[in-house]
Amino acid sequence: MTVRVARIGACLAAAAAVVMGVSACGAGQVTQTADTVTAIAGADLTVGDLMLNDVKIDWNGSQGYQTGANADLILRVFNNGTEADRLTAVSVEPAPGDNPNEQSPGAQGVVYVDGPAVTPSASSSDAPTTGGGNPAINVTVLPHGYVMLVPGQGPFLRVNGLTGKLGPGESLWMTFTFERAGTIRAQIPVGLPSEPVDRSKAEFPETGEGH
Repeated sequence: MTVRVARIGACLAAAAAVVMGVSACGAGQVTQTADTVTAIAGADLTVGDLMLNDVKIDWNGSQGYQTGANADLILRVFNNGTEADRLTAVSVEPAPGDNPNEQSPGAQGVVYVDGPAVTPSASSSDAPTTGGGNPAINVTVLPHGYVMLVPGQGPFLRVNGLTGKLGPGESLWMTFTFERAGTIRAQIPVGLPSEPVDRSKAEFPETGEGH
């Protein structure tokens, strides 16, 4: 009787261990799913020792931007090098594409717009600006420092005079020129809204027949 009870106890303990193992595995899967981070909306770029993080056109509502409108740019630049670098020019080039729905508009130019404050790690040109911004871009990124050019938080860059419409899900071909790191050209998308929007009112570009 003693042996039989011991065996039953051992079996119950083993079964409990199996149940606990399954539960722990399930809990781990749930936690992993909960910790998944949604992909950011902007472009991440690298040129030389510089990293351009989450670069995007500021969200302008589901209607997007009309031809001739101005669009604000959100740009963060991190310098991992030991020497300062300088952003000297930004341009927008139209890209026809093979499909009319894939066309990307150009712009009259990109200007530097002064803001209420500059982040401590950013050093920018002291040239005076007007309401439309300063076409002379001169933004220094200190070694092991960063610059945040974000509308509403300080100085930022503005794309003036779009040559075509730019809506949600679309992008601009932009070229960034740095004094030391060189030049990088990339597609910069329109950012996502900070709050959910009514998708029934949003106008997204068509992707072709059958989609």
